[in-house]
Amino acid sequence: MEKQIKDYILGGMSLIWQRQATFLAATILSAYYFDPTVALFWYSLVLLSEFIDNTISRRILRHGKWSLADGRRFMMYLLGSTVISSVTICGFVISMATKAGPTAYFTPLFFLFAAGIFAAVNNHQILPVLLLRLLMYGLSFLYIPLHDLIGYWPPIDDILWLQLFTSLFVMYFVIDCSFIFLKLYRHNLRQLKNLQKEHERTKVAYKAKTEFLATVSHELRTPLTSISGSLSLISSGALDAAPEKRQAMLKIAESNCARLTFLIEDILTLQSLESDELTLSFEPLELGEFLHDVRDAMHDRVETAGMTLTVGQWPAGIHIRADQARLLQLMKNLVSNAVKFSDKGTTVTLSADITGGMARLAVADQGIGIPPGAQAKIFEKFTQLDNSDQRKVGGAGLGLNIAQLIAEKHNGTLTYESTLGEGSTFYVSIPMTEKKPSASPQDKEKPTTSKRLRGAARRKAG
Repeated sequence: MEKQIKDYILGGMSLIWQRQATFLAATILSAYYFDPTVALFWYSLVLLSEFIDNTISRRILRHGKWSLADGRRFMMYLLGSTVISSVTICGFVISMATKAGPTAYFTPLFFLFAAGIFAAVNNHQILPVLLLRLLMYGLSFLYIPLHDLIGYWPPIDDILWLQLFTSLFVMYFVIDCSFIFLKLYRHNLRQLKNLQKEHERTKVAYKAKTEFLATVSHELRTPLTSISGSLSLISSGALDAAPEKRQAMLKIAESNCARLTFLIEDILTLQSLESDELTLSFEPLELGEFLHDVRDAMHDRVETAGMTLTVGQWPAGIHIRADQARLLQLMKNLVSNAVKFSDKGTTVTLSADITGGMARLAVADQGIGIPPGAQAKIFEKFTQLDNSDQRKVGGAGLGLNIAQLIAEKHNGTLTYESTLGEGSTFYVSIPMTEKKPSASPQDKEKPTTSKRLRGAARRKAG
């Protein structure tokens, strides 16, 4: 409403001198050919109505912050000034027609036609104002020919009937033009709103891009610096006399390579998920077996952080259908998140249960916890609760966002419970399958992915 009212006022004020020139020309012609006293009387009323309209318009424009009540009040002001203005213009025209006498309606009707066109072109921003002006002008258009028709009631071939039919045609033309301009204005308003929405989306996208570049560049630079420093020391031969230190440097390089691989995998997965190009390959998984797969995959990383990763309780013989690689990535992200926000010497526990007909995987930590009201923020991409440059915990802020998207791809949910200072538990709920399908002869000949993972872990431990 605010924009429409201001557009109406600014449009009217920009044409004030054009209106004054039209009123003055009508007054001069009326005074010369009809009655100067009547012409000057009505012209003074027109000027007064213009003064009132201009005063109201300037008062509205000077108003600061608008409320809904302000908009309604200003609308009433404009409707009142429209009544005054249209009444004076119609009175001026009718007085000209009365002085001109029967059949001599060209001049007054032409001025009324000009006023109607002016209203159509410049009053279309506010529908009530436009309708009010068209109503007043339309009644005047009908009154002028009907006044003489009712007084004389001539035959149908008389010129007075032609005046009436012409007035009706002109009224239709003015009304049609008015609604064409009204539709164009509203179409432009919709386009403007769409542009504003697109502008807001662009700003959000630009902010996300900036955060992405800042976060990812930091997350890439830190491990690359460690890898480069470790390899430089080894290649320089400075550690040849101390093989244990050389092994430590290699361990640092290996750990940071894994960190980079983890980050790149998250970025590629996010891109695939957001472009809806990620294809999942569902297969039956047994909960307990899968939890051990997660432990084997994350054992070294948790141990390097000085923490313990354990498998707790799970219901035996429960199966889900999932893409094992993606669900494993989801759980790895949750475990990695638990490690980031927990202290050395604490334990991260993997477990599973059945809740509401869904299989529920859980990752519990003994970390710093999550404050109340942070649910929306922690699942945003490139976001951490502490987004300052001095934050203590690294990370690109992708893990929980990707985990949530993968859970949704499995027709599941990702939720959490947390207590500040005591820790958090993240829950992944996935639909269950009643029974694991029997394996085909080919499947029996090939070891499953989970068995291969645990076998590799056992060989590494050995």
